[in-house]
Amino acid sequence: QHARLNIDDSVDAATPSELKRIDRPLFKDAWERLLASASALSSKKMTRTVFRLTLVKGQNMDSLEDYARLVRLGNPDFIEVKGVTYSGVQSNSTPNPLTMKSVPYHREVVDFCERLTSILANNITAFRKSDKETRCREYKIACEHAHSCCVCIASTDFYDKGRNKWTTWINYDRFNKLWRQWIERGDTFSKGDYAFETPSWAIFGSQELGFDPEMQRVFRNKKKTQETHACV
Repeated sequence: QHARLNIDDSVDAATPSELKRIDRPLFKDAWERLLASASALSSKKMTRTVFRLTLVKGQNMDSLEDYARLVRLGNPDFIEVKGVTYSGVQSNSTPNPLTMKSVPYHREVVDFCERLTSILANNITAFRKSDKETRCREYKIACEHAHSCCVCIASTDFYDKGRNKWTTWINYDRFNKLWRQWIERGDTFSKGDYAFETPSWAIFGSQELGFDPEMQRVFRNKKKTQETHACV
């Protein structure tokens, strides 16, 4: 085992054909590499593991059952789902196939996450992997940041039922202490040992929609703030 803070795995598509169309990979065995990297996450005991999904409207938002199978393969602690960011028109030599129509609204990202967690909940019974019965983790939507069009699905392992609190954040000082003890004495630790309580404003469904109230938000268009919130 190696102790790292986070290992993120980009899962840009749920099927081989979608991966080829979206990523245009250089390697012919790109899909097999994706499966191998996803599978490798399931063995991490001290390191938080994350699936990162970038949603492109009309391209990779429909294969929910296939995404669920990948989640069951990798068993990640978190699934970070974000709408693609449009970066504008590129040069003629490398035209950008994306347009603003490719960018999903935050509500569409939330809808995707709600459907994915519903599918995962429906097959919550143990699944078979490498001829061994493995616990099927429960996932729920934990956090959102509407301004970034981003949603975090988390394993309920990071939900403190006693305090009715999510603990998706990281206690960096605690992790550094645990890491030094692991290096110096070989003491192992768990992911929950350095979990930190998620602030209320970051929780999914909060009035702040994930925006830190101590920060100042700048609205650049001329519409009223209320109208801008409605367009998020």
